[in-house]
Amino acid sequence: MKCVLEDIRVIDLSRHMSGPYCSSILADFGAEVIRVERPGGDEDRHYGYRAPSGDSWAFINRTRNKKGVTLNLRSPRGKAIFEQMVERSDVVLENFAVRDKKKLGLDFDSLTKINPKIILASISAYGLTGPNVHRVGFDPIAQAESGAMSFNGYPGNPPTRSAVPWVDYSTAIYTAFGVMVALRHRDRTDIGQVVDVSLADVASGLVAAHGIYTEFEKEGIERPQLGNMSPYAYADSFRAKDGWVFISLTRDGIWRRFLKVAGIESLDQDPRFDSDEKRVRNRNDLDKVITPWVEKKTVDEIISILEKSFVPCARINSIKQAFRARHLWEREILFDMEHDGVGKVATLGVVVKCTETPGKIRRGGPQVGQDNENIYKGLLGYKDEDLSKLKQDGII
Repeated sequence: MKCVLEDIRVIDLSRHMSGPYCSSILADFGAEVIRVERPGGDEDRHYGYRAPSGDSWAFINRTRNKKGVTLNLRSPRGKAIFEQMVERSDVVLENFAVRDKKKLGLDFDSLTKINPKIILASISAYGLTGPNVHRVGFDPIAQAESGAMSFNGYPGNPPTRSAVPWVDYSTAIYTAFGVMVALRHRDRTDIGQVVDVSLADVASGLVAAHGIYTEFEKEGIERPQLGNMSPYAYADSFRAKDGWVFISLTRDGIWRRFLKVAGIESLDQDPRFDSDEKRVRNRNDLDKVITPWVEKKTVDEIISILEKSFVPCARINSIKQAFRARHLWEREILFDMEHDGVGKVATLGVVVKCTETPGKIRRGGPQVGQDNENIYKGLLGYKDEDLSKLKQDGII
């Protein structure tokens, strides 16, 4: 079966998290993604806990399915080679600081002179326009400014960021979607465009989607820190005999099913608890009833009881427990594959499952310059002596 994006070539100049994860999504569905990094490799190869190869485990997961070349974009010769690649490609993806984009010829005007149909996917901290265009930033900066950190964590504790960089990864997904929209438009019109996605926009956009800004505008509500409790319904983490469990009693139907299976149906007539809103407001009183019921049981016992009654619940897993979850392996969110220089590694699979156009993981992450010969000779028509000279001159 052919991959749906197999006729699309992406020149990936991005580093770290958002850009590389975006291009890996496109690569999953067949796009030829060529990661371009400086001679010797870029710094994000080594950011985080490292594999025996010297590359970080995170880097390996975000670069599977990609080809890798080295190129000095700041040299005239390297820039000329990059322009040859742009002529033969569909998408350029980059996340350089705005001050460097024009300097490196990564602005849309420069690229369209080379290839009028090119799509430029540009990821930045604050976007290509607006009052903060020249500022730099990372995921936690966007979390902080969006207001999300102010209501994350427990009451009385400092504002808290999420350890999983949701802004980075959401930006990657938005950008991949934007590239697909741009490709669809180009199919119809033969016209390229800029896909401009910023960390700040994504962070604030997701806070807005949750209704939090509107709550403030119309009601003056500023979300408090509630720990693991929901502001809308009674849902929280509880300590069982042998671990922790999360129970969500959102909506009246689930609440009544829980009361029945827990043997505390008398609470159904208690006016303090007859709606989601009241159950949140009176959560301290409710804790005094729910907590003893949980404390007497193991996590497995609780899950067995509640799942039979379709009450949402889950063990709060350690990383060790989560890694071994049957669901991850049967759905191939994780699967074992070989990576050069590392061996067999549990690797991120294809998250989006499409019945007619499934994605596929075809190869591990590239070592530094692994595909120089393939790309420069096969795509651009260079000779062996050309590559030797380019390497000698520090261009690749």
